[in-house]
Amino acid sequence: ADAYKNALAPSGILSIAASLAVGGGAVAGALAVNHLTGHVQTQVENVTISANVVNFLSGMSGAVQSYVVGAAGGGLGLAGAIGVNTIAGHTQTQVTNASLTLKGNSTVAATQDLNRTALTGTVAAGAIAGGFGLVVNTLSGNVAATVTGGSITAGSGAFDVLAMRTGTIRAYAIGVSLGLLGALGGGVAVN
Repeated sequence: ADAYKNALAPSGILSIAASLAVGGGAVAGALAVNHLTGHVQTQVENVTISANVVNFLSGMSGAVQSYVVGAAGGGLGLAGAIGVNTIAGHTQTQVTNASLTLKGNSTVAATQDLNRTALTGTVAAGAIAGGFGLVVNTLSGNVAATVTGGSITAGSGAFDVLAMRTGTIRAYAIGVSLGLLGALGGGVAVN
């Protein structure tokens, strides 16, 4: 017989914020704030298991996609776009005071795969123009797999305890300004 206990939590956010202003004095601003949080835990305590294979897994996967755009045009054109994205994930697999007799490959694992794509952009045009884009991405939390107390008798297979976090961050901040008398544009990405 085999023994499995899994806790999996997929999640995601897609946000789009945009603004447009046209006139003698045009000001446009767009803001997106996204917060993805989760706690995934698999816990096995005070048990006796004899099995071919034992797999205990906690897994969290998540993606945040944020697109923020501001555009302004006029005698005075000012545009701003700000995107703030946070992911706080806690993933834990615990085996405590268990007596395990295993014949085949077995695993205690905790995994996270967290991905972010963020784009902020501005376009400003006029006699005097200014545009600024800012994106801030943060990642916090922990990933842990533990086996404490009890006993493990392994047969011919492997017994693995793994904790792994993977992910990607793609952040783009763009500011474009076109002005007859003066222009200022900028973009900042903070990860």
